[in-house]
Amino acid sequence: METEWVPILEILKKKGGFEASIITTFNAYLPFYEEIILRHLIYSGCRHNVLMMDTGCLSESLETPTLRPQFAGHRYTLIPISTKGAFHPKIALLVSKKKGLLLVGSNNMTLSGWGINKELTNCITFGAGDKEGVNLVSQAWAFLRTWLDSASELLPSALQDAFQAVKQFAPWLNDNPHSEEGELRFYGSKPEGETIWAAVSKSIEKPIERVTVIGPFFDSRFDFIHTLKHDLNPREIVIGIDPETVFIPEIDHKSEVLKFVDASRINQSSGYLHAKAIFIEGISSKKWLITGSANPSRPAWNAPMQHRNAEAVIMHSGRLAGEIGEKLGVAGLKTLDPLSEENWSEINKRSRLEQAKENPGKPKRCLVGIAKKGLIQVAKSGFSVLEYLGAVCFDEYQKRVCDCSRCETIDDFNSIPVANDFSSVRFLEIRLKGDQRVFCLVHHAEEIARRSMSSRQVQFRRNLAALQDGSSDLENLIVTIEKIIFDEPFEIDPSAKHRQPPGKKSRVTNGTQEITTLMTDLSEAKKQKFRRRMVTSGDIGHLLDILIHHLGEGLEKDPAESTDKLGRSEEELIGTDDEEPEVEIEPIDTPKLVKIANRKVRRLVRRMIQNFEKVDGIKEGYEKCLVKLLGVLALLRELRVLDNKLEDIPFGETFVPVHERELLLKQSVKYLYGRNHNFLAKIELSVHSHPWDEVSRLLGLLLWLAHDCGARLNDVKGFNEPPEEEKKRISNVSLMLLITPDAVSDCEASNEAKLSIEKTTRKHRMVIAKEWIKEHKRMGEKLFQLKRRAHILHKRINGQPRAGYAAFIRNEINPTFSLILNPGDPVTLTDVCSENGKKMYHAAKVAAFKIPQP
Repeated sequence: METEWVPILEILKKKGGFEASIITTFNAYLPFYEEIILRHLIYSGCRHNVLMMDTGCLSESLETPTLRPQFAGHRYTLIPISTKGAFHPKIALLVSKKKGLLLVGSNNMTLSGWGINKELTNCITFGAGDKEGVNLVSQAWAFLRTWLDSASELLPSALQDAFQAVKQFAPWLNDNPHSEEGELRFYGSKPEGETIWAAVSKSIEKPIERVTVIGPFFDSRFDFIHTLKHDLNPREIVIGIDPETVFIPEIDHKSEVLKFVDASRINQSSGYLHAKAIFIEGISSKKWLITGSANPSRPAWNAPMQHRNAEAVIMHSGRLAGEIGEKLGVAGLKTLDPLSEENWSEINKRSRLEQAKENPGKPKRCLVGIAKKGLIQVAKSGFSVLEYLGAVCFDEYQKRVCDCSRCETIDDFNSIPVANDFSSVRFLEIRLKGDQRVFCLVHHAEEIARRSMSSRQVQFRRNLAALQDGSSDLENLIVTIEKIIFDEPFEIDPSAKHRQPPGKKSRVTNGTQEITTLMTDLSEAKKQKFRRRMVTSGDIGHLLDILIHHLGEGLEKDPAESTDKLGRSEEELIGTDDEEPEVEIEPIDTPKLVKIANRKVRRLVRRMIQNFEKVDGIKEGYEKCLVKLLGVLALLRELRVLDNKLEDIPFGETFVPVHERELLLKQSVKYLYGRNHNFLAKIELSVHSHPWDEVSRLLGLLLWLAHDCGARLNDVKGFNEPPEEEKKRISNVSLMLLITPDAVSDCEASNEAKLSIEKTTRKHRMVIAKEWIKEHKRMGEKLFQLKRRAHILHKRINGQPRAGYAAFIRNEINPTFSLILNPGDPVTLTDVCSENGKKMYHAAKVAAFKIPQP
């Protein structure tokens, strides 16, 4: 590990390749952050940036027009954090998919803190496979999330989502990291529970020879220094200060244990000494070095919850602590002479003047509003509507935009309508009764969401948009989606990983009445209004949002098209040195594009089948496998839509070969429903009666794929039917017996199937497609009722099995339907898991029934 005195800004300039950042500070000169730090981050490709700041300090900044932010809520997210003490950690966390950088130190977000003062900052970098580094950064992440949660009452959910969105750029972040016993450890104070000193002191072994402390501020009664003296009982405590700037209470500085020295020239340079450090030397030569944001004061280290600061420190121990302590000069402070009486006279005089200036005043407030659809929404806890007198809107240049006289409560928010130039509003000055003024930062929800997209998501959306413009980016699109589905890690909601008890109903039925269409009415929609998502973030979550939840958009032009490959807007690209010349777009060579797509689709289908096999072998990961299959099916559907859009596709060819469609359908049904695999039975299909959205969408797309492969549940034998045609017909009917009951009984699955079939069917075949939908809705509903009551009906069904009838195994917990091939004894049934597609059972075990007709 290198140890050197360099401006922190220089460290940041040397590092690149990150996609998201979180920086925390107590106070800030916001123009410095916006013009220097943020500009560097964005130009280097770091598109999603979050700044967390103490609420009181931010409120003071907003009172001065020249200190107000210009770009908060548009180019970055600014989150004010309210605490009982002060929000004081100095952390910079920069992340990407495969690496991270963590800064933990003493520097505020000011020009002085990042370039002039004498600060101590730990710079920790790591790459893929560095478990210690990942765990350390995850501890810092979890620390910040804890303080964000404690302040959530005043924060809109959009800001909390913006913080959480950082994780989709770094899926390796762990929400529950474990504490490791190593030479490098992260410690952060908590809103509740033990103090940071209580946590740190557990790792310090007594007896202690000496403690060396440096810092610019001490508490008024010197409580923390007394705590060090009491808990560690060292022979000597050396306190390094800058006599010209330190604030320290008047104490007996002639103590036998305490020794005060001049640390202002600690690195032989000028500058305000703002560094904080505790260097502990044990009698047995063991050493510990603690550096970070915590001043040697009670609120920082050992105050009770009602007065506690948020602080973050790094502790080095052993040989590493000794080496760094020597290089920094902290270990050598013990050799300096004590301060003179003249020094003490000046220190005490300045301290008395500072105490006289102190005026607590009224606590500062700063609110955050979310701009959406002409309204600025503020948490109701911020102020009462009855107190509201009016508000003034300002733009990024502090110019008055408009006045807002109205405020009403809508959906648990105080909502302020803005009539003029809504998009330019950056903050409000709200007037309340009692001559109160409250400043409110305005964040624009759509802009925050756009910036929270990873580079992979931006690339995905740009490829989609390029297709609409006549570009031949289809190959890149398929490659990008393949990487998102199979190569990018993602997380599943934990409640999806618990299997339902056998026999428990997994889906909501719409009743037994005859329904003639897959489109549901309003009452049905209300029944199943709320559906949980297995995946709500990350690249694959974004992919599903675009391809599934915005089905109507399909491959339409997207706002992301106006950004570069790193997601930077035209405005942000001004002055960059990586601008690329415009390239003339070549017209599409459709026959060539079809061949490329065929090759990529084959690879995609093979990888999906391999994933089936892998999951079946390790007996875990069923949920992720279903999500991947959903992504693959969504892509194939969009490619089939493209078949209908491009007119110059060679006759008989398609972007998705029939063989690949049929292969994926068979393998999907085999692993989802087959008795030997049955993935659907191994996950919790609903939570508190709310079905999983991904499962419903998957069932709908399976039914669409079956239609696209020409499958019919009521397919009949043709005259002089060739053996191959007969085999295909039997296979299709057996697959439809498994897919149809669940798909048509689920409201969302039905809608998904209907919309997908209509989007991928040519106009001249639309009447036939709609008739297919009606018939299979009727037949599927009847099959679903049989399936749901199979545990009762199997005792009553005693008819003679016939070839072409459907059947299920008596007393089976999760019955699946098969087609009877040979009605003798034993009975031969279709079986999707068998290599030859059939399996024999004793006739007594089989309950047979005629396939319902439409």
